[in-house]
Amino acid sequence: MSPNLFEKGERAKFYIVIILKQIMVNGNEEILRELKEIRIEIQAIKENMPDKDMFLTAEEERLLEESYENEKKGELVSSVELRKKIGI
Repeated sequence: MSPNLFEKGERAKFYIVIILKQIMVNGNEEILRELKEIRIEIQAIKENMPDKDMFLTAEEERLLEESYENEKKGELVSSVELRKKIGI
């Protein structure tokens, strides 16, 4: 007599394998769904992230403050006046 696939507990093992395969497929689908959501969120972050050039370095901040002080003292020269002085 040839052994039957579903004899001696083999049927239960067969169903367990089928169930585990289904869990893996569903789990992979869930992981892929989450990865897609993460990709969308990262894209939104990239689009809304400020450009690093928007921030001043310490040297640039110092020069800006110096410019404000010169403006208050009336020591600034307009670009038009500067061009006249250097003959452009």
